[in-house]
Amino acid sequence: MNNLIGESIFRGNWKKFSHSDLYDCLNLLPDKDLLKDIGFDEQIRWMTYLYSAPKTISGKTLNNRNHVIGLYDPFAKRKCFPAGLRFCINVYTGCSHWCKYCYSVGYIRDSFIGRKKKIYREQFVKDIEELKALNLTPSPLHLSNSTDPLQPLENVQKDMLWTLNKLSENQNLFTTITILTKNPELLSSNEYLTICREINNLKVEVSCAFFDEKRKSSIELCSPSIRSRLKGMASLRKSNISVALRLDPLFPREPLSQKYFKKPRLTDYGAPVAQTEGDINNLLKFANDINCYRIIVSPLKLTFGRYQKSDIVERYLPLYKELGEGKLIKKGNAFRMPNEYFVELLEYPKQLAKHYGIEIFYCKQSLFNTK
Repeated sequence: MNNLIGESIFRGNWKKFSHSDLYDCLNLLPDKDLLKDIGFDEQIRWMTYLYSAPKTISGKTLNNRNHVIGLYDPFAKRKCFPAGLRFCINVYTGCSHWCKYCYSVGYIRDSFIGRKKKIYREQFVKDIEELKALNLTPSPLHLSNSTDPLQPLENVQKDMLWTLNKLSENQNLFTTITILTKNPELLSSNEYLTICREINNLKVEVSCAFFDEKRKSSIELCSPSIRSRLKGMASLRKSNISVALRLDPLFPREPLSQKYFKKPRLTDYGAPVAQTEGDINNLLKFANDINCYRIIVSPLKLTFGRYQKSDIVERYLPLYKELGEGKLIKKGNAFRMPNEYFVELLEYPKQLAKHYGIEIFYCKQSLFNTK
């Protein structure tokens, strides 16, 4: 371990610090609980990978190092987001699906334009080499949380296909490899499926919040059709690939609860009907029929985009204001529904999941339960 500290090959980030200085750096972590459950030597290895040391210790903060295999959420407080150490790769920047509820509008410029990352493949190789050299304990890996890795851009760039090839060669570095996508049909094509079968710890989570194509198309303007998604999911399951259905997000739906609302219909508030109980039933029945291993849900967040605005926010805002008894509940860069209402909204899919014998998880819980 002393050799690693004294002779670090990684841009000299830690060369000039003594062992005690490195201990002081631990106190500069944005989240003090991030590394608390692992030994000191491994804490140093994780910090070597994740952060650049400041020029001076006193009163400074650590900076994230540039990686494509980065930490899932390095700034989250573990009390609110106790997912621990897990990696995330966003293969591209932005996404051309144009989903009006997408939270990436809050932090990605031109978020609805998918584009290739500069030196993505070179950086990926460097990251893999560094993970090996530091001998970090294997952790879960997610692709991708802010952009669909199988969006139309993939047909040209093939960076996701290349990434899967590299991951198949280095899968021992990760406990699980989870793909999040709205385009499982591409993943089920022979070119991709051949590689997927070689990754023993692969899981695929398919986002499909709608069952009605017309309603889907009014909110997810350019995403793959529902028919395409269901076909792709069924094909992956036939090839024995683990698949989960992401009923994500859950929209307020009719009949509106008199406990929270004065008016009976969504249209009374200017909000569109996105999901019905019939839609949810059809989706969960399908998930049961193809033997999905779990259902994942999350509530609709109204993200007020830093770089881009969506009419979905304005259309649901009166509803959320009434849910908050005249006040909007703001957390981060989004307005949220009260947890009590989400619990009520979740009750119907929860009962259906119980009926079908499928596990159902809130989005963050699905992270905790990734082995």
